[in-house]
Amino acid sequence: DVSGLICKPFACKATRSGQFTFLNGRLVRSGTVVAAVEQAYKNSAMIGKFPSFVLFLKVPFDTVDVNVHPAKTEVRFSDEKRIFDSVYAAVKSALAGGDTRPEVKVSAPAFNPFERKINDEFKQTVIHTQSTVKAQPVKTALTFESPKTEPLNSTTNFVEIPQEKLKQINNITPKAERQKSSFKATPSVMIEVDDEPEIKEPINSVSVPVIEEKPAVILIGEAFCTYVVAQMGDSVFLIDKHAAHERILFNKLKASHQIEVQALLTPVTVTLSKEEYGVLTDNTELLLNCGFEVEDFGNSTVAVRAVPTTLIGEDLALLMSEIAGNLLKNGKVEVEAQEDLFHTVACKAAIKAGTKISALEQQKLAEKVLCDKEILYCPHGRPVAFEIKKRELEKMFGRIQ
Repeated sequence: DVSGLICKPFACKATRSGQFTFLNGRLVRSGTVVAAVEQAYKNSAMIGKFPSFVLFLKVPFDTVDVNVHPAKTEVRFSDEKRIFDSVYAAVKSALAGGDTRPEVKVSAPAFNPFERKINDEFKQTVIHTQSTVKAQPVKTALTFESPKTEPLNSTTNFVEIPQEKLKQINNITPKAERQKSSFKATPSVMIEVDDEPEIKEPINSVSVPVIEEKPAVILIGEAFCTYVVAQMGDSVFLIDKHAAHERILFNKLKASHQIEVQALLTPVTVTLSKEEYGVLTDNTELLLNCGFEVEDFGNSTVAVRAVPTTLIGEDLALLMSEIAGNLLKNGKVEVEAQEDLFHTVACKAAIKAGTKISALEQQKLAEKVLCDKEILYCPHGRPVAFEIKKRELEKMFGRIQ
């Protein structure tokens, strides 16, 4: 079985120094375990960052080879795929159940101007300030808790893999994440939200519908044409509308595998490097499944005959070069290659920072983000929203200590 601690996605580090694997109580190194953990963090952790973890694996002794390295620190399993699937499933389930939005913390000022004073002290302070002291603005520092990485021995930024979620290595059934595509998706910026209440059947035999109320999301406004500000419960949320829309589109593409395609009146020819040309012409079927109709035009040139509707107007030369680079990076791993293509489509189609949207669109976006716990990070791994609790605001304004 698999147990242990893993860090939250926003606490990933620039190195793998925080990764520890114990096999049957002995500290070891396993590329299979590391690969499984990092694959589970894909599209949640920021690109170039690595998760920290302490994992404990228990397997039959006759299923592992400890003679790979003279120091016996590296191990090889008789069934690497089963180990990969076990670790991946355990980490994925822990991430799904233990992740939260990053919070904004307020550091208290060194001098509190709101400290209560008796009447005589207050009068003396006012007279003294008017005669001799020049008023200085009070600075209150805002610090974001999310980028801070705690030491490995602290559990502040770690999620425990719950016992009921542990996967038995000998019994797990590998899951192949195959993705197939037809064509369909929404090109508009508007975010659709299901406003119909969810009906739940009661346990007893009386057929009285129970309506689950959704939390109220109150739109406050938009800052810098980039961040939507909304209130829900006792918290205020700052939402990056590009990151949020990108994650919404990406999740929709992965779930439905449907992209709406627009045929071009005149095919666009794109000349590429030899490597880029080769990888595109070798993956025309994969590209077609993601909404791109690309044909070999000869002499390191391809003809683009159709693209996803949401990408009409994009620079196809740069887009094809970017897609080719992603395919070269992923090699022949079809699932990862298709996810990267979905990511590219979602990123290019998402509303851009600085673009104005209506109050109704802001409201729909805020409702979608705050009512869906799967929308926490964009596919690049950046946080979609930051939360400021009412208590933190009251501390900042001196209402409470």
